[in-house]
Amino acid sequence: VAAQVKGSHWGCGIHPEYASRDSNEAGMFTRFAGEQCPDFIGETGLDARLEAEFSSDAQEALFMAHVTLAEALRRPLVVHSVRRHARVLQLLEGRDVRGMVHGFIGSPETAARFFARGWMLSAGTGAMRSPKTEQAFMSAPLHQVLVESDEPGEDSDVPKVVKWLSER
Repeated sequence: VAAQVKGSHWGCGIHPEYASRDSNEAGMFTRFAGEQCPDFIGETGLDARLEAEFSSDAQEALFMAHVTLAEALRRPLVVHSVRRHARVLQLLEGRDVRGMVHGFIGSPETAARFFARGWMLSAGTGAMRSPKTEQAFMSAPLHQVLVESDEPGEDSDVPKVVKWLSER
C-alpha cells in the first residue's frame, strides 16, 4: 500500500499483546522486515498489563529482536510502554537506536531520560488526565514532542491535544 501512495511511510512490528513463547516469531519478523526494509520498526515494547498472558520474558525477547533490527537497518523504533519505562530504558542502554514512545504516560524524570537519548514522546488524550505526564510535557523540548492520533479505547482528539500542549 505504501508503495502506491506517494510520500507515505510504513513500518512493521509485533505489538507486545501478540508476544508469545514461539521462538520462530522473532525470526520470521526479522527476516520479513530485513527483506522489505520498512521506514520504521514497531510498534513494539513492554506492557505490564499483559504479563498474565504474555510473560515479561516473552515480551522482552520480542522487543530486543525489534531493537536489534532497528539498529541494524538504522531505522527508528516505535515503542509501546505501559508501566515499564525503566525496563525499556535499561534495555536500550548501549544500543544505537532512536525512536519514539507511543502514547507516553509517565513522570518528568522518565521523560527527561528519553529526551536525553534523543527520543520523542507522543501525547494523546490519556496524557491530559495525568498530572505527572502534564508536568513531563510542560518541560519537554518541542522538537521532541509528537501528537498522538491512536488512542486505544477512546476517540482520538488531535485538536484537543494540540490545544492542551500549546497552553503548557
